[in-house]
Amino acid sequence: PNGAAIGPDGRCYVCNNGGFEWHREAGRIRPLVQAKDYSGGRIERVHLQTGTVEVLYRACGDVPLKGPNDLVFDAHGTMLRISKLKQFTPAQFTVLGWEVEDIEAAVAELVRRGVVFERYPGMPQDTNAICTFPGEARVAWFKDPDGNVLSLSQHYR
Repeated sequence: PNGAAIGPDGRCYVCNNGGFEWHREAGRIRPLVQAKDYSGGRIERVHLQTGTVEVLYRACGDVPLKGPNDLVFDAHGTMLRISKLKQFTPAQFTVLGWEVEDIEAAVAELVRRGVVFERYPGMPQDTNAICTFPGEARVAWFKDPDGNVLSLSQHYR
């Protein structure tokens, strides 16, 4: 597979490229060309408890999938793209944020679930690590398991 992610339903979504022929070269094995039995790329959903695989897509409209690489989820009306990277360095700036109606309640719920919020020197953060900016925008930052900075924000309109 080219990419995989756990979806909101707890199942694993897989970008299956359809397979390769493997080539031996200088003591290593690497993919070289499409497999002789290539049947096309597909997006699959795997039930992790049973191993059941369900093919969700083989085409986008009339265009067959040839080697899907990324997964895109509809996160309640927001497109969430997940991509596989060869090398990764965590971003030290906010890469993803959510606007919430009640930042104090959202922070408290995440803390209850074990999330640790970041504190930054010189930032006017309260005891819950929530920073209030001029204009009353409020932001709290935390890191994902890979070390990327994420945020919650509340904006008054």
